[in-house]
Parts: sequence; structure tokens; C-alpha cells
Amino acid sequence: PVVRSIASAAPGSGALPPERLDYIVDLYTYGLVGISLQWVARGMPGTGEETVELFLKLLDGSMETAVKKLS
Repeated sequence: PVVRSIASAAPGSGALPPERLDYIVDLYTYGLVGISLQWVARGMPGTGEETVELFLKLLDGSMETAVKKLS
């Protein structure tokens, strides 16, 4: 739900066909899940906050770009 709410709030997302918005949501969700699984596989070093912060930095602005590219 968090990734979908971010994607739905991106400018222009309302004009996207539902299947394209779903694709964007899936892409970012799989990325987040993959990073989380990698952190677990490494023995969960630290608190995981750095991993989340890096992901959020990459996410910032990229969702809007994804919406524009699939519009």
C-alpha cells in the first residue's frame, strides 16, 4: 500500500491506464522486497535504516519520471 500511495500521488499518475500504474508499483515493490531480502541474507547488519534511506533517496523523483515515461 505504501508504494501504491506514492505512485498514485505522482503528478500525471491519474492519467495512466491502471495496468501501467500497477507495473510501476510492482517494479518498486520488487525492488524494495529484493533489497530487504538481501539485508536479511547478510545477517541483518545494523538496523537496516541505511538501506531504507538509500532506497528512499533513489525513489525521490524517480516515481515521477516513471509515470512520465509510461504516459
